Amino acid sequence: MQKWATGFLTPPFAAAFLFCACFSSCAIQPTALSTLTVPGKTGTICDKERPGHSLPQGNDDDGLTRAQRTALLRPLYPSTVEVWQHTFDKKGKSYIFSGSGAIIDDRGSVFTNHHVVEKTGEIYVAPRYLAWNGKVYTAFRKRVRMRIVAVSRTYDIAWLMPAETKSLPRPLSQARIRPFLYGERLWHLGKTSQWSFGRLSSFNPIRRRARDIPDAIEMGAFGQRGDSGAPVVDASGMMAGVFFQTCYGLKEAYFIPLGLAKRAVGYVR
Repeated sequence: MQKWATGFLTPPFAAAFLFCACFSSCAIQPTALSTLTVPGKTGTICDKERPGHSLPQGNDDDGLTRAQRTALLRPLYPSTVEVWQHTFDKKGKSYIFSGSGAIIDDRGSVFTNHHVVEKTGEIYVAPRYLAWNGKVYTAFRKRVRMRIVAVSRTYDIAWLMPAETKSLPRPLSQARIRPFLYGERLWHLGKTSQWSFGRLSSFNPIRRRARDIPDAIEMGAFGQRGDSGAPVVDASGMMAGVFFQTCYGLKEAYFIPLGLAKRAVGYVR
């Protein structure tokens, strides 16, 4: 996980060793949804990638025009959140760890990755919005302080609920009942990538990366630091799972099915 020293907000691009991990960052400025393709690298060896490599936003192989994509994804964005945790090291230096999340019920429950909020410190979320001009904004003025209800380290899931009386937007639809199919179209809505499209490519993949999570599903999508905990949605706009890992420059992304994530933390409405 990447940490940011508050007051500097400069990512550590000069990493000595190259590895595959789950990513978090603080994207403060709004970023346009471009239709550029990402120049991915060949091969599947994650330790050849470059941490800190900046990818263009999203990719254009979902077969949709920009207008069609905006129409599909725009209603979903208010149900997605940016998650951050404010913590201090032993010397009292302040840091922010951040990632993505999804609102899953009308009480304001949020699912994210456990590794996004595993430090000690206050946790906040803020909803995100997709404007018709294709830009994604995080509504920091609508931030809500959260508390941890339950976590699963095995499945890297954290269940958060509001720790104050502020409200969050409506939850993502979870009416999906059909099974996952090879090749079906999926998007993850990470805060750094904004969106990334991929097709389901493997169930419980053998070549898992940094986190050996049982029953994970692989989709052929790009990801970046900060996308950890993002919702994965299907072509009907329904939440299908929770994104937890990717490999820089490779179309390899992994997510936990939503039903499994709920069982892992004992979620009840």
